[in-house]
Amino acid sequence: LFHATHPGVAEAILMTRVMVPTPAHRAAHGHMYGPGAYFAESSTKSDQYAKPTSEGLYPMLVNRVVLGRVKITTAVDPNIEELTSDCRAGLYESVCE
Repeated sequence: LFHATHPGVAEAILMTRVMVPTPAHRAAHGHMYGPGAYFAESSTKSDQYAKPTSEGLYPMLVNRVVLGRVKITTAVDPNIEELTSDCRAGLYESVCE
């Protein structure tokens, strides 16, 4: 799966791993399905989140992702509180569209 981001964040991910943003940083990150790390099947979707380097390059990472038990939703405006609560209760580990 693809993950695109700011160049400094991409470099940090390469040195560590993808991490779930803290509450203070969530506003700048994906939050449609609640707190978590966001990935896409489509490189063109991830490309929308890439920021250029000083050389004009847009970093994108290709990731091997283990989803665990998956909650699939097709809701246009998903209920974040319900998704988060069910995940914390152990009903599933990831949400997919």
